[in-house]
Amino acid sequence: MNTRKLVFREPRDFVDYYMDELENRDYDSTFSEEQLTRITLDLYVAGTDTTSNTLLTGFLYLMNYPHIQAETWPKLVNQQDNNP
Repeated sequence: MNTRKLVFREPRDFVDYYMDELENRDYDSTFSEEQLTRITLDLYVAGTDTTSNTLLTGFLYLMNYPHIQAETWPKLVNQQDNNP
């Protein structure tokens, strides 16, 4: 977990905010480490799904328009050569 460098009341990200709330939770609070794990997994899966759908759309577009693919390929190769 993200507890090693956690500074109370100085959150850096979502997990830090959540950990602060865990420290201050009431008896009837819905905040828990299990809930944090579930939320984090949901965010990860949602991001993965969005990325894969975006890539799929891009590849389908390139397959349906070969002239765009021919224009794009040299740019991708050039970009890859410049950033090893």
